[in-house]
Amino acid sequence: YFLQEINYKKISQNEIMSKVFTICHNFFLHRFDIPYNKNIIYLIYNFLLKDFSEEATYIYITNLICSNSTLFNLYLWKKKYIKIHEIFNEEFEEFLPKLFNHMDKLGISSQLFLFDWLESLFCRILSNKVASMVIDLFLIFGEHVLIQTSITILKLMEEELINMSTEEILKELNCNLGNKIRVYQFFECYKNLGGIKNDYIKHRINNEFGIQKTDLLEILMNN
Repeated sequence: YFLQEINYKKISQNEIMSKVFTICHNFFLHRFDIPYNKNIIYLIYNFLLKDFSEEATYIYITNLICSNSTLFNLYLWKKKYIKIHEIFNEEFEEFLPKLFNHMDKLGISSQLFLFDWLESLFCRILSNKVASMVIDLFLIFGEHVLIQTSITILKLMEEELINMSTEEILKELNCNLGNKIRVYQFFECYKNLGGIKNDYIKHRINNEFGIQKTDLLEILMNN
């Protein structure tokens, strides 16, 4: 995934692998409640390849995962955290109905690729440069960026995916697309999906209002 950039920057492969191991090892020793998740490796490489030190990378990774409710729930309760998954499916069906129906007919659930994308903050599937920009957008603007990025990737791959079999689609969506998706191409498509932000806000407001109504009803019934 990162060999091309490692060689371009003339970084020692053994040295950077040693740093990745140390950071990963310390993180899971520090947060023993979080089960090991291979997607952290892609995040660590992303930060190290941006020339952050070992110590800084460890701090950034720990804060990124443990201080953000979305990532923390994904890492800790991968199969139980479904809210963002539900919103993604709604947006997927709305913006890419043909691809959604094609994958639905083939029995391909978005769980088979979406969680890995989100847990690695797309470092697993996008080039280091694009993924770094997506992480910046996520830190600035919040969770809707994760959904908008996911839909952008599918939009850019739609023509290829629509003619693929189940095995081919899963293989494509779980490999590095860095050579296929360029920076300019990605952000041109991303901008055109700006309505996802408003949809996400509405969904959150409606969902949180529904939860508050349920909680209030339980309180009234208990009293």
